Amino acid sequence: MARAPCRLRAFPHFSLMHRSVLAIALAGLTTFASAGVEFAASDVRGLDYGLVCGPRDGVDVAAPETDSGTVRRFEGPASIVVTTDRIALEPGATFGVSVVVPPPGAPVVTMTVIHPPFRETGTEVERYTTTFEALTPQLNAFTFDLHREMVPGLWTFVAEADGAVIYRVSFTVTADGSGASPSEHCRSPDVISRAAGLFRGNG
Repeated sequence: MARAPCRLRAFPHFSLMHRSVLAIALAGLTTFASAGVEFAASDVRGLDYGLVCGPRDGVDVAAPETDSGTVRRFEGPASIVVTTDRIALEPGATFGVSVVVPPPGAPVVTMTVIHPPFRETGTEVERYTTTFEALTPQLNAFTFDLHREMVPGLWTFVAEADGAVIYRVSFTVTADGSGASPSEHCRSPDVISRAAGLFRGNG
């Protein structure tokens, strides 16, 4: 089976038919300026961000406001194994943000990823919708699958519900090898064991 050209990835732990009522009162944002992280302090638990190790196969879902036109949704063992805002520019590198929101969750979340312009297409902003189930880590990430996507610089992930920001996290993708890389962190037994353990712990 030919693999669809899909880079944006959602790792949901919920049914796509989830229809709970959004009742999250998003107050002011807490900022960690050094890490480029902002989040709604009263409504976010377990925010994490950085290098992701996990599956590469999943179900492609239409997302017309993305560069490829699809996002890939996973049901499987993936986790952030290095918490960092610096990612090495390597083929196959996956990085993103995981968050836990309180009940009843957020049935409609708009994810926006802002990055330097891609080669060939010039794409700088990508957007898709997803769902955040309550009390369960929700991971959204990006993978460098194609050469045109591999652009160093500032990459920002923004999650919004009802027009309010849940989080805004910025990464610096480095071309000098100084950031977290899958070749270093995603192949060793200890990292694989840690990732599996985290997901078992999450149910």
